Formats: sequence, C-alpha cells, structure tokens
Amino acid sequence: MYEFTFTGMHGVKQISCGEQHIFIINESGNLYCTGNNRNGQLGLGDNNERYEFTDTGCQDIVKVACGRYHTVIMNYNGVILATEDNDYGQLDIDNINKKLI
Repeated sequence: MYEFTFTGMHGVKQISCGEQHIFIINESGNLYCTGNNRNGQLGLGDNNERYEFTDTGCQDIVKVACGRYHTVIMNYNGVILATEDNDYGQLDIDNINKKLI
C-alpha cells in the first residue's frame, strides 16, 4: 500500500502533472520540476531524470501546463515558453523538432 510522502515544498501556488513529470510554481513565481526527462520535458537543457524537485531557474512564472511529453509556462509579462516533444507541432513553432528551453 502506498502512502503520501512530504515533498518538502511549501508555499505552492500551482502544480501541473504530465505523464511522468511534475512542475510546481511557488508563491514567489519560481518554477520547480521533477520526474522523467527522457524527452527534455523538464526544460533543464539535458535529458537526465530528476528524483527530487529541482529549481529550473525560471522566475516570475504565473502558469504552467504539462502535456504527455511537453511543458508550457507563462511569465507575468504573458511570454510563453515551451519545451520538448514537438513531433506533432504541439509547441506551435515553425520546425517540428525537439526543443529544450
């Protein structure tokens, strides 16, 4: 039987889950992630999986949405950033290639 485990994260403003990855925005607008990163969906510039919440270095974030293998974030100025699996053009960029933010 599984039980909930405390993650150590406090002051969470938003949480979003993909198929095997999770993003959290804290009350200060900082973005944290954990989980599968085989497709670069954590946006950390590599494909290494993370087993604890990792600071992405993104600040002033107000929204995050996770897809199966991609993640989209928006900062307070309304700028949208997206990372990873663009095989079907879901990141709405000209070239259909894998991208890391």
